[in-house]
Amino acid sequence: MSDYVELLKRGGNEAIKINPPTGADFHITSRGSDWLFTVFCVNLLFGVILVPLMFRKPVKDRFVYYTAIAPNLFMSIAYFTMASNLGWIPVRAKYNHVQTSTQKEHPGYRQIFYARYVGWFLAFPWPIIQMSLLGGTPLWQIAFNVGMTEIFTVCWLIAACVHSTYKWGYYTIGIGAAIVVCISLMTTTFNLVKARGKDVSNVFVTFMSVIMFCG
Repeated sequence: MSDYVELLKRGGNEAIKINPPTGADFHITSRGSDWLFTVFCVNLLFGVILVPLMFRKPVKDRFVYYTAIAPNLFMSIAYFTMASNLGWIPVRAKYNHVQTSTQKEHPGYRQIFYARYVGWFLAFPWPIIQMSLLGGTPLWQIAFNVGMTEIFTVCWLIAACVHSTYKWGYYTIGIGAAIVVCISLMTTTFNLVKARGKDVSNVFVTFMSVIMFCG
């Protein structure tokens, strides 16, 4: 019995212990890592469920599955990396409002997960493509929407990784690109969707609402 209890004590999430956040005093804790592992499991579960469902459909009817599986798998990789306390760099925080126990060693350095933005870069275009195809959006309009989405993620990655006040310029450009994508989807694409009937329109509105809320 004592051996079983000892085994339980050794179990659990040891990501922070194995991969310590050396060089940063603002960093995730074991509980934060637990939450990130939970999100990883949810994304991976959806991806694993969708793969066999995809093979039950004819090849020409699989585009919805392709555009749903890809972002789930990309984000599962990103969240696994973050939960493992990997894929990050220490960046001097612009505003140092919190004092920590390691403040003298690494004064004001915040843990920035570039893995998150890599995941965004790979995953975000797929929902955009999915909504665009739902309305039969022209190819060049889809390419434009995807391009603006990538501008958003790249700008936010650069902004997160620099200390200079110029980071706010990158944040602003990124937000502007995201707004352009939303306007494009809610005008051009939505008008095309409405022409396909009320049912398709309702699906689009629901999907767009989820994307806007989660984003």
